[in-house]
Amino acid sequence: APTTAAPVVTAKKPYKVKGVAVKVGKKKATVTWKKAKNAKKYVVKYSYKKNMKGAKTKTTAKLKLVIKKLKSGKKVYVQVQGVNGKVKGKFSAKKVSKKIK
Repeated sequence: APTTAAPVVTAKKPYKVKGVAVKVGKKKATVTWKKAKNAKKYVVKYSYKKNMKGAKTKTTAKLKLVIKKLKSGKKVYVQVQGVNGKVKGKFSAKKVSKKIK
């Protein structure tokens, strides 16, 4: 017998995030990026190491994130990933900041 259950709507995979830019300030960095198709939220991953070891993550629904309490004189590496429910897109290309003031 045919079932009348509602069709399962699978969340579409977000596109890769592009246009990531990092501006530095006093012990902070402002990360901005372009809207990625199908992304409802964004995960911003940042680390002082190029290989992203020990990276911290922050989640936002906006196209901008300010990372505070950063160490002065260090560079910070940033990647952004679009998220739609439980479906995650590819991380953006790694972006390196200028030295934190």
